[in-house]
Amino acid sequence: MSDNTKHLAKKCVKDAGPCLALCVAGAAVALLAVLGPFDVLRNASSLHVCMALAGAMMTGGVLDLVFWVLDPFGWKNEG
Repeated sequence: MSDNTKHLAKKCVKDAGPCLALCVAGAAVALLAVLGPFDVLRNASSLHVCMALAGAMMTGGVLDLVFWVLDPFGWKNEG
């Protein structure tokens, strides 16, 4: 690999950490809401709120990954 490719890979891994953590946290909220031992989450409205929160967390993580880490429009360089 060229030095530029290695540098880009390191930068991507460093920047993608929080994005991936947000996605994992969203998945954990979804699993906890569906499979967790809490009876209050068995209520349909509470389950919908938890699933909406989990979906928002995972969507936010993916959007951060696309627009901040991959930077398809070159916004980081506009400073």
